[in-house]
Amino acid sequence: MKPWHRKTDTERVESTRRLTSKSKWFGIFHVCGFLLFVATFFLAWNLTFSLKEDMFPDMTESISQGVHIGMMLGAFAGLQLMLALICLGWALDAFSGYPIAKLMLKYHDRLKEVEKDS
Repeated sequence: MKPWHRKTDTERVESTRRLTSKSKWFGIFHVCGFLLFVATFFLAWNLTFSLKEDMFPDMTESISQGVHIGMMLGAFAGLQLMLALICLGWALDAFSGYPIAKLMLKYHDRLKEVEKDS
């Protein structure tokens, strides 16, 4: 299989046709990814706010350690939320049927018709 930048125009058009024909399944996949990342975000968020001193009795400097743990869990939660939003964008694009790709296919088919008529 050739990398995307080495494909001919015909190969690229055919791969785009396959992509648009499977857009519903890609949408479902990305919605599942969105739900997974949102669930992970809320799990990390709840874990951050449910930390108690009795969970870590060995900590001598509990305030500085707690700040570091909170920052790490907050960064993790932020990353999960960002990934969820990216998956949501991809899902919306897939459920809309990749309109830019469909426009490109329509243009390519029309161009082929004009070339045949000439």
